[in-house]
Amino acid sequence: MTNNPSHPAGANGPLVLITRPEPRGAAFLDALRGATNAPFRPILSPLMRIVTVGNLPDMTDVRGIVLTSAHGVWAYRHHGGPTDRPAHVVGPSTRDAALDLGMPVMSCDPNASALVARLSAQKPAAPLLHVRGTHSRGDIANRLTQAGIPTQDSVAYDQPVVPPTPEAQTVLLGDAPVIVPLFSPRSAKILADLPISAPLSLIALSSAVAKAAEPLQPTELRVASAPDAASILDATCALIDSRRTLEA
Repeated sequence: MTNNPSHPAGANGPLVLITRPEPRGAAFLDALRGATNAPFRPILSPLMRIVTVGNLPDMTDVRGIVLTSAHGVWAYRHHGGPTDRPAHVVGPSTRDAALDLGMPVMSCDPNASALVARLSAQKPAAPLLHVRGTHSRGDIANRLTQAGIPTQDSVAYDQPVVPPTPEAQTVLLGDAPVIVPLFSPRSAKILADLPISAPLSLIALSSAVAKAAEPLQPTELRVASAPDAASILDATCALIDSRRTLEA
């Protein structure tokens, strides 16, 4: 997808840098264009890409699947995972991806800690399999196993770093303010490793993402009202709209 402006050339509006991996970065940009009438100048520059790795283990005895991202669902599908196992998921985007795959979704928790707490109390049929990426937080499999629910990790995808596009590099080294929605602590850490002189206004998906973004020393840091795509979309729209008010 090309980095076309959301409004005709020469239109005013803040720069918005979208660093989410594809295809979800392009989908977020499309949603942003549909959610606000305020002008903005988008730059699509993923900081990671998603690639499948390894294979799933023997699934014969697995009684349920733990999925903590839509990328995990995609990798599980790529590896040919059976779709008849109960799915325990984190976040609405993961839930929707699992439902699209035809999996019976038993629960949808807001974060990993909530999922571990609920499963620890409910004691679902086990063993479970946590399908995750190379870079993962929460130590879910170990915590569930310690709670008496045998759970195995399956690293099904990797998230290698992608260098910023030339356009993104130019903007980050400029002096114009840049709005950056951040969806993960790792995205924040990768961004913090880049040379940046532009003033940044950051919208973090969660408090954990906000914490990881502190080294960026943003001029403004907002946290979405809930850790999901809809909430960070709302927060990004609100920030774009507030810039229009300031410029009026």
